[in-house]
Amino acid sequence: RNQSIRRICAIELGEYESTAFLRALGNWSQLEELVYSRNNLGPNGCSVLGSLLESGACKLKELWLYNDNIGDDGVAALASGLRSIAPSLKTLGLPDNSIG
Repeated sequence: RNQSIRRICAIELGEYESTAFLRALGNWSQLEELVYSRNNLGPNGCSVLGSLLESGACKLKELWLYNDNIGDDGVAALASGLRSIAPSLKTLGLPDNSIG
């Protein structure tokens, strides 16, 4: 386990790779910033990410989800995880995700 990683950028992962990547994030408890772009996250990926955040495995300070096809259902799936990290989260970016 490498717990010294503070920032990770993931761009254009496939559906399988994206899910595996999100599950592996639990190994990086010191992770502070996640930039996740053009990964077609959708509601299912948001559910995986929301569960990870809710578990307390990562205490992100910045979360950027650019153009990940999140939509309203994805935001709903992320909501409880985001509430769990609210004390540490300083920046949340959700541009280009068809929300609202």
